Amino acid sequence: MKNNEYTYEYLIHEFTEDALINRFLFIYEMIKKFIKYRAITDIVGINEYLIYNIVVDYYADVSRLKEFHGIEKINYIKIASYLSYWIYKRKPLYIAKQIDKYIIDEKPFLQSVNEWFCVFVITSILYDLHKPILESVREKSYANFQRLLWYNFCYRAITPQSIELALVGVETIGGFETKDNLFSD
Repeated sequence: MKNNEYTYEYLIHEFTEDALINRFLFIYEMIKKFIKYRAITDIVGINEYLIYNIVVDYYADVSRLKEFHGIEKINYIKIASYLSYWIYKRKPLYIAKQIDKYIIDEKPFLQSVNEWFCVFVITSILYDLHKPILESVREKSYANFQRLLWYNFCYRAITPQSIELALVGVETIGGFETKDNLFSD
């Protein structure tokens, strides 16, 4: 057990206060981008205290990972996996006002806004969203990937490891030629 594990002071010594502040700001800025992109600025609020908890939980996990595996840095897939997991667990977005049925009909993603935000974080970390995606990929694979991520955040048992496995699988698929599948159920 690390010194000050219950106070999490060891995280400041291991990662620096600047790293924790920067991760807090990264999440906060991502939330603001997500809210603007989804046009829900007057509907959704941000719980900053939960963002703080996300950062602490994320870095505590990263510290344990690095110690257990004897590594100095984690890759971007682990970052996306562990960060989205803690966002999923803490749910920093909330509906800030009474909304009518017509708003839910117009913006059904509001019913699972935190889960959609997790998808936004993952895709923002994995992909350069400023560069165009091939139309054939955008129309089918990318949209399916996002829907499946959302579905899993909503209806499946989620762990950082399961998210990581899915993301590694997505990265791996790009290197293989597809073939007709002989199996079906």
